[in-house]
Amino acid sequence: LMQRQFQSARDWVDWAEGWSGPTAETAFLRASAYRREGNLAKCREWLVKARDAGCPIERLEREQTLLLAQIGELQGIEPTIARLLQ
Repeated sequence: LMQRQFQSARDWVDWAEGWSGPTAETAFLRASAYRREGNLAKCREWLVKARDAGCPIERLEREQTLLLAQIGELQGIEPTIARLLQ
């Protein structure tokens, strides 16, 4: 993800799921890859799957905040953005 190779990142998640099956972590990583790629609908879909699989709420809220910032919906998330930037 850090190298912005989103398809490659999703391929690695596929590989990981081949060993352990779908997990909250793999769903979260997919959501993050889709957000960084700009596929916001897929990001939201995988955030829901990550939540349903038991991903920690704090991680989900952070990713959701980044998603909202990315699409320019800043109303109400300014304090969270400020905290993340610190």
